Parts: sequence; C-alpha cells; structure tokens
Amino acid sequence: MSVHDHGEFYKSPSFPFYGQRFAADVQVLEPDEVGAYILLICYAWEHQGIPRVLRRIASIGKMNARTVTRVWGALEAYWKDHPTCQHCLISPRLEEIRKEQAEHAALQSERGKSGARARWRKQTPGNAQALPMQCLEDGSPNSVYISSLRSEIAALDAWASPDSDEFQRIAEIFAAAFSGAKDPEKLASYRPHYSDTLAAMRGRGASPIDAWTAFEAAVRARSKPDKPPKPLWGGAKAALNYLPPRSSRNGEHRESGKAIAKRYQEAQGL
Repeated sequence: MSVHDHGEFYKSPSFPFYGQRFAADVQVLEPDEVGAYILLICYAWEHQGIPRVLRRIASIGKMNARTVTRVWGALEAYWKDHPTCQHCLISPRLEEIRKEQAEHAALQSERGKSGARARWRKQTPGNAQALPMQCLEDGSPNSVYISSLRSEIAALDAWASPDSDEFQRIAEIFAAAFSGAKDPEKLASYRPHYSDTLAAMRGRGASPIDAWTAFEAAVRARSKPDKPPKPLWGGAKAALNYLPPRSSRNGEHRESGKAIAKRYQEAQGL
C-alpha cells in the first residue's frame, strides 16, 4: 500500500528549507548520509511519508546494497511511525512544517474572503446596502470597480474545485462584473448560471483570466459603439463562444484572431 493512500493531507509543491536548522540536524552525518536524507525528505513531503521497506528506502535515497544498512542506521532516528500506515514512516520535523504551512494557507484564504466580503458590502452614498454591481449614473459599469475585480481574477494561478466555496466566490465576482445585477438577491439568482459556465470553461482548459477575457468579448459583441456595455444578465453561457484560442482543447475554439475579430464586428453590425 502506498504512503499517499492514507487520508487527506495538506499538499504544497514546495517546503521552506531552513539552512541553519538543517545544518544543526545533520551535523553528525556523513556526506552520503546527508544526500540520502535530502532525497528521503523530498519524497516524504510529496507523499506524507516514506515506505518502511529497506529496499524502497534504498531506491528513494539512491543507496546501494553495500551502503544502505550503514546509511539507514544513521538516518532511522529522524523518522517515526506513520499515524495511520503501519508500513510507513514520517519525519516529525517535516510534518511540523506541513502543519505550519496549512495553518498559514487557511489564514490567508479566510483573510482574502473577508476582504472580498468587505468590498462587496461597503456602503455607498444613498445606498444603505452595498450593490454587487457598481454602476455610474448612466447605468454603465464603474470601470474602476470592474478593474479591481479583473485584478483579483488575474492573480489566480488556477481554478478551485467547482464544488468549493472558493469557486462560488469566483462565480460571484464574474456575476458582479458582467450580469448587471444591482442588488444582492438578483446577483444570487445569476450566480448558478455563471458557476456552470465557469465550470465548463475550466473543463475546456481555460484559465481564470482566459474566462474573464471571454466574458469581456461576449459583452463587447452584444454592445453597440458609443453606448454603455450591455450586461449578460443570466445568459452567461454566451461567453463560451469567445474562449481564447490558446485555451482550446480537443479541437474546440481554434479560431484565429482575425476570425474572432470579424465575428465581433458582425455581431456589432459594423
């Protein structure tokens, strides 16, 4: 049974390397023992532990049959039993770092969500409740507000899972920017449509900023020159037709830039 079959754990592609702490930990080790230890903790970070089998330890740590007994004899004290896998070992030091990272990530996520909620609930003159869609007097979107939402989407490296609260928060950002909703209840009614459309875009390989670009293109296509942009209301699926070519997959949406520009012009009657 593999190490990573045993429950969920916080997984990050990297972990901090504290040089002074590490040097103190390995000061009694030989050079080949230090090298093996580094390889083992790298494996353990990815899989939350290492196999207890000596043959597998030798393979992970690049040890041969002549040296594995000596090297592992020096390293065994750095490991302890896995809490749920009797065939596995974990590094207490590494799991301490993993816990610190998980707690920090959870704190940052909650701060981000709190900041977004505060922005959306911010009181505006003449409006006792915050309006999700900030509009100017002529009904056109507030470009500063939309720009701030775009910046938040551009900062995302990847999508959250579609069934997560974070994904629904992203859907609400898109709905606030493009649906034209002027009150929280209307925004809430549009969000499922936006969530479904964004999930489809995610499935087609589009990044969050690709999706934003597609929504912008859909709004431009249905708006007339020198007129305020027309929101998409509940028709979020229209944006699927404007996914950038680079996010295409399985032969979908492979139009050239000129073809897309021509379609925009035709849609606007130019």
